[in-house]
This record gives sequence, structure tokens and C-alpha cells, in this order.
Amino acid sequence: MLLFSALLAFFLLSQAQAQQTVVRLQVDGSQPVESGDTFRLTVLVENVEHVAAFAAVIGYDPDRLEPVKDPEGISPGEGMVPVLVEDLGQFIMENGERQSMICRPSLADTATYTITITCNTAEAPLCLGGPPGASGSGVLGRVVFESKGGGLTTLELTDAQLVLDDLVSDCSNTLEIEHTREDATVELIGGGGGSNTVVIVVAVGVGAAVIIIALAGVAWYRRRPVSS
Repeated sequence: MLLFSALLAFFLLSQAQAQQTVVRLQVDGSQPVESGDTFRLTVLVENVEHVAAFAAVIGYDPDRLEPVKDPEGISPGEGMVPVLVEDLGQFIMENGERQSMICRPSLADTATYTITITCNTAEAPLCLGGPPGASGSGVLGRVVFESKGGGLTTLELTDAQLVLDDLVSDCSNTLEIEHTREDATVELIGGGGGSNTVVIVVAVGVGAAVIIIALAGVAWYRRRPVSS
């Protein structure tokens, strides 16, 4: 009986862990990466249900890595550099019924050495008759970096938010989806210098502020009067 109970508890725990929502970073391609070469850092979401918006903040070591600038991007101000991000919001558009998505420019903050990516869908929440958001697993974006060499370095997911496609029961507020976060490491060769840990500075505070601003539009849209 005790053995059966232990096995049942293990099974239930394994199932819960298997279905846990995760936002994680993954370095694509082979390693080590030569100094001067580029690689893609993919932001992945796994085991999520009904997500309508997301934001992620990535910290990096500027002595080891240089975000590749978006040639078509426009800087909104000093210290903010538009970054090349491929497949931005791919998961939301390919795995849900929502047809319209708005993504803010992906920017690198040269004061905190962080990159912020964020997208949200424009349709109404479920409680107001809107279509369901995306469910499953997939790519939120691929950030392109250039290696400066110098050995192993960490790319840290300093903050992330997933927003549900619905509101609380009275349609008055957005709901965030609980999840865990996972960082990534990449081996670089050539070049030199730098520490083997990510430079965070005040990244968490700044990243959270950027995310709040980005998601404020979602909350405003969902609180607006709905015409009959």
C-alpha cells in the first residue's frame, strides 16, 4: 500500500512538472561560436494555454556579446538601440485564433545591457466575445547576437510575463499566467575579456517598468466600453 501511494505521488508530481508553463532561452546552432560570428538566441514558451500577450527581458554581458542592430529599426532615444529579432510573436499567431498582433520595437538598453521584446494581440478578451489565444509550445522570438569571444557566458531571462486571453470574472483586470524561467549559456572563442556572468545592473527593475508600459495598452483595450 505504501509502495502504491509513493508511486502514485511520484506519477502525479511528474505529470504536474511535465505540464508546468516555462519561458526559457535556447542558443541555436553549434558551439563554440567564433568571435565575429553571429548566432540566434531563441525565446521559447512551453505548455502554455490561452496566452494573448507576452514580454521578455534578456540580460547579456557586453564584453562578450553584441546584439545585432536592426537595419530598419529607429532608436527612440539615447542609449536605446533597435535590435534584430526574427520570428517575433510567431507562437501567438500560429497557435491561436487571434488574427491581429502588435509588437513594440525590440530594443537594447545600453545602460543596463538588457533587451526587451513584447507583443500583444488586439482582439477583445474571451469574456467580451473575443477569440481564444495561443496554446501549446513555440517560439516567441529569436534575438541575433554577434560573438566577441572570451569563453562561456550566460544569457539571463531577467523578467518575463505571459498574459491570459481573458480577464477576471467582472472583466476588470488582466490575468498573468504563472510560469518558470530558464536561462541559457553559450561558449565563445577568440577575442577575450569580460566576466562569465551576465551584467544585470538594475535590469530587473527597468525591465519590469518596460513590461508594465507595454502591457498597459492591453489592459486599456480590455476595459474600453463595448458598443452593442
